[in-house]
Amino acid sequence: MLTATVFAARRRHPWTSAALRVHERLVGHYRDQVVRLNGDGLLTAPHGEVASKALAVALGAFAIQCDAEQLSAKALAASQEAVAVYQRLAGVQRAYLPDLANALKYVAKCYDANGQTAEALAATEQAVVVYRQLASTSPELHSAELATTLGALATRCEAQGRAAEALLAIEESVTVYRRLASVKPDTYIAELAASLHALAIHAARAGRNAAGLAAAEEAATLRRSLAQTDSEKYLPDLAASLHLLAKRHDAAGQPQRAVVALRQAVVCHRRLADKHPNAFCPDLAASLTDLLMRMDPDQPSPETLELAQETVDVLRRLAADHTLRDYHVDLASCLLVLGGQLQAAGRADDASAVVEEAATYLRQLAQEDPAAHRVDLAACLLVLAEHLEAVGQPDRALSATDEAARHYRQMAADDPTTQNADLANCLHILALRLAERGRREGLAALEEAVECYQRLTADQPHSYGSQLAASLSLLGNWCDAVGQTEKAHTATGEAERLYRQLVRLDPDAYTHDLAAHLLTTATRATSPHNLETIPILQEAANLYRRLAHAQPEAFRAQLAACLVALADRLHGVSHWADALSAIEQSIALYRQLADTDPAAYRPLLAASLHGMARQLGPHARLISLNEAAAIYRSLPDTHRQGLAATLHTLAAAYEELDRTQSAATARAEANAINEQRRERSVAVE
Repeated sequence: MLTATVFAARRRHPWTSAALRVHERLVGHYRDQVVRLNGDGLLTAPHGEVASKALAVALGAFAIQCDAEQLSAKALAASQEAVAVYQRLAGVQRAYLPDLANALKYVAKCYDANGQTAEALAATEQAVVVYRQLASTSPELHSAELATTLGALATRCEAQGRAAEALLAIEESVTVYRRLASVKPDTYIAELAASLHALAIHAARAGRNAAGLAAAEEAATLRRSLAQTDSEKYLPDLAASLHLLAKRHDAAGQPQRAVVALRQAVVCHRRLADKHPNAFCPDLAASLTDLLMRMDPDQPSPETLELAQETVDVLRRLAADHTLRDYHVDLASCLLVLGGQLQAAGRADDASAVVEEAATYLRQLAQEDPAAHRVDLAACLLVLAEHLEAVGQPDRALSATDEAARHYRQMAADDPTTQNADLANCLHILALRLAERGRREGLAALEEAVECYQRLTADQPHSYGSQLAASLSLLGNWCDAVGQTEKAHTATGEAERLYRQLVRLDPDAYTHDLAAHLLTTATRATSPHNLETIPILQEAANLYRRLAHAQPEAFRAQLAACLVALADRLHGVSHWADALSAIEQSIALYRQLADTDPAAYRPLLAASLHGMARQLGPHARLISLNEAAAIYRSLPDTHRQGLAATLHTLAAAYEELDRTQSAATARAEANAINEQRRERSVAVE
């Protein structure tokens, strides 16, 4: 009889329902024979063993046919009965153990098909016990089946949450395959590699990262060797192992090695997708996406841009052929990365377009499943708003921010414990954009943001103190601008208190925030003549000096701006010497900055030279003003107004020294500039 072959092959034969009835009649016939010959099931009657074996074979064939016709309950019942028969036979003769083991493997499959995973696991455990007996006496015949069944046992243990047992099973499978491969490498190296691949997965799930990494490295090495001899057959396995190896390197804290493995996986998947796009484009997309997500977004490069574009192209093709949820989430994520790379490459319009595409996909996903995708949509909308600002579309940027706020409000209403922080951040941004458009409803958004941050800070003061301080600082500025003096004073004072508290906890992280807050507070439009602002500006300048000493590239410009403001206030209270010292320091800083970035800092240098003229005597004043005028003349036409103002001041300085001709020349040039500006203004109107 060919029982073992029947169970091992598990082929789907082109039988018909009529054939099913034939098999069912055969089962009935052999069952009647067994009952007639054996009675209570004891195999003592002549020919009883033959009849029982025939019944087991018929049950196996019937189970396979039922399975082929998707009659899973009937297939299970037949395979259970086959197991019972083989257990009786094996109890009499050890020769039936292979048939019993095969029957147990098949009944486990039938249990799985019926959703009885615990029973499937129990049957597989019994099969392993039988194969261990067989392999102990005939290792050359049954070791391979033992190793295969151990692999199945590991999978089913894992599914039942028995990770430790799964790991033991797959480790034993590897041990068996290693012995087999040492004798017949051509036959068993591929199986050893597959078992090592599985070991890498199970070891990681059991928290044994080092063992998982070692297994993944060995699997990749073996499969690399196999792919060199037969790439058509083994390249998919190599690609899978390289992808897994990257994950194990990540878990081991080796990101650079993970990237190397992923690059190799991408190369394999490209070759596979070129030949068989339908089969391997999904794998190529997965490896490309993983590789792209490991690139540092703060370090854009042509290579990362090219990778992002390839990933998006592959995902677009897949998304066009599949349902929305299959690939659009990854596509949206990769479009956002591509947008950042395009922006860094100076392609702002292209960047805006791809981020808008990402938002379109996420809107569709959020409409289908708000709970799963609304948070990604809201975050994407904020990124889109930044890109729209960058391409000169502030109204659309405001609209995107407002849409994000609506989503965050809804999410915060559904789950305030996790979404209030995102809502507060979005409201802060919305307030800034409304302010830029001159819309006072931004004040209400900012007040709402402050309330959100206050609730968050009450529960987690160390997590949200800086965000609350920033919103309070902005609220103070806004309330001051609209005449709500008392409210402005309260918000500003609370922001300062928080910033000082943060600086005490972590001066390196928060000193620049305190300095910026002090500078902004002291330079509000309503406080230019307030004597109290002078010590505030002096403290801000001292803070910026320390910051600029440690990080000159980051803070020299802020120190220079602070010194200009301080010089103006000191001049207003007739502290001439101190005012001159402050403006001279700012000019020295702007000269350094203008050497590295002339377009950004030469206008500020010219303005500071113009401002310094007030602190100088008549003759020295001319030097400062003439230098300022010379700088303004070298700048684009957008700075002509600054040149005109400087020339008027220069004319007054010449008149003070009775140099009337020079004064007239300077004033005529200034008047000509102003006349040109008036003519342009009329032409535009």
